[in-house]
Amino acid sequence: MAATLTKQLLAYSRNQVLQPVIMDLNQVLFGTEHILKLIVGKNINLKCIKTSNIGQVMADPGQLEQIVMNLVINARDAMKNCGMLTIETSMVELDAEYVRQHKGVKAGQYALFAVSDNGCGMDQETVSRIFEPFFTTKSSGKGTGLGLSNVREIVKHNRGHIWVYSESGIGTTFKIYLPVHRSSASVSSKKPFTVSSLEKKRREALAVQPHGRTTCTAVSYFVN
Repeated sequence: MAATLTKQLLAYSRNQVLQPVIMDLNQVLFGTEHILKLIVGKNINLKCIKTSNIGQVMADPGQLEQIVMNLVINARDAMKNCGMLTIETSMVELDAEYVRQHKGVKAGQYALFAVSDNGCGMDQETVSRIFEPFFTTKSSGKGTGLGLSNVREIVKHNRGHIWVYSESGIGTTFKIYLPVHRSSASVSSKKPFTVSSLEKKRREALAVQPHGRTTCTAVSYFVN
């Protein structure tokens, strides 16, 4: 625990020596798939959906691995070691309409990776605080409260954005948008999805799932 906390404090204070390179996001994320399967355990179904030709990003590979590890561990804990965990990538276009609604975002092509689970989900109050340093919903000794704070700082440092969608009793999705490096922009022959269409698909997917005995409240949260 002490070693983990020290590493996270260094990352949060940005004292780590970073080595950003132009890289394929798919290779970094799915290169850790075997490790992720060990982390989540045999009772959680890990599904990886890789979209080819999503462009390259400029970032530190170790930091991206740190992001996905943090999100996967949180998802595992939210599912009580049983459920479905999905990691997927795609290329998206943030258009003028999206930029108007989200201050500080620049229009253009972004490589997106999303981590979704069908765990307990979060209410509005919890979602509004999850990126605060030292805030945690885990019991004493099981969380430092710096995991998602680090995720936010890493994403901001790489000129990216985070979008969170959660429903109590249904699950949570974290979406990380990283700008496609100019040398690889528009290399894909596939038309990028607009963000609005991706968010609509997520809402529809959640809508067809049974809500059980209680009414679930959907919470959407954007972090710039």
